[in-house]
Amino acid sequence: MVEMSSWVVADFFISFMLIILLVFRNSSSRLKMGKAYARILLCTLLLVFMDVIARIGDSDHFSIAPLVHIGIFVMYILDPINFSLTLSYVDFWMDDKNKKKRRIFQVFFMTLAIINAIVVIIDYIFKMHWLFILNGSEYSRGQFYMYRAYILFAFIVLVMVYVIIFRKNIMAEYRNMILVLPILSIVGAIIQAFTSIKTTYAAISMACITIYLIYQTTDVNVDYLTGILNRRGLDWKLYEKIKASTSGKTFSVIMLDLDHFKDINDSLGHDEGDYAIKATSEILANVFGKEDIIGRFGGDEFCIISDYTDRRIIDEKITDVRNRLQKIKHKRGWTEIFDISSGVEIYDIQQGMTRDEFMKHIDELMYKEKEAHHERQNKKQVYQ
Repeated sequence: MVEMSSWVVADFFISFMLIILLVFRNSSSRLKMGKAYARILLCTLLLVFMDVIARIGDSDHFSIAPLVHIGIFVMYILDPINFSLTLSYVDFWMDDKNKKKRRIFQVFFMTLAIINAIVVIIDYIFKMHWLFILNGSEYSRGQFYMYRAYILFAFIVLVMVYVIIFRKNIMAEYRNMILVLPILSIVGAIIQAFTSIKTTYAAISMACITIYLIYQTTDVNVDYLTGILNRRGLDWKLYEKIKASTSGKTFSVIMLDLDHFKDINDSLGHDEGDYAIKATSEILANVFGKEDIIGRFGGDEFCIISDYTDRRIIDEKITDVRNRLQKIKHKRGWTEIFDISSGVEIYDIQQGMTRDEFMKHIDELMYKEKEAHHERQNKKQVYQ
């Protein structure tokens, strides 16, 4: 019987947990922070998998040099990238304040990650033995290994510093959740520094699991069906946008309503109605920019808070959404009169509208278009 090292077994279990999180994570993966969370999971999973590959290749039972080389090379490349992804994830839970200062941290992290990748590639190709020494299937530390280890530890500490400095920018109900990531990472790094046990990846994995459990039980800003923001989340984002607006920096809000959505529920069932809602949220996420905020206002109404302020571009986006939904309509057999109505307005700081006043105004614009759609459809039926 082949005996496996206890840490290879532990890595397998950690990998399994990360895969479970990727498969069953909250449907909020459609939100930007959900996608950022998935990137941390994928990167950590790849790191743990490479650790397993390297350990197996260097074991007493398997002496496979290519496995060791691949595992060590990829781990050395990805380590700082994972911390950079962590910083990006934390940033998604913050408001728009201090963005320029926060950007300095992000650029710094990415720059160091790029430099690290260049050094690792040069070290491996030219066998400089700066960071690691690979002799067949045997691995040992290079002459500058500890300097890199100190830099990686500084990465983790900087993530913690970042959270502390900009803690007021984090949505209040999520501050404790966000602190879990750097705290557990630091604990894992400290244990690994003073022992021979590799605990950093395990600590990051545990942080991801903890975040998932907290997020599942406390998140009140995400619509469960679609994974996009709900009314509460939209209200908060709109409040922040209005507060950050100036005469030279504004935004638009687009309200969309699914016309004759009830007919889908009545004729094809509520499951098909749910599909229509989810399909619309997917289309909106794909059509609008990465920086745009998308949410379900309620029922069959959607809201997009966008940095686009050119009416022509906004109209093109709405037309794109309409065309994509029309294709799904014909494919799924929805009622022929299914369509979308929209209301669009650019926020004007000079008017001094409050959040509620602004949303009421856009809602009225949308319902005017909805009534116009119904009048055209009624005339068409009369003529027929």
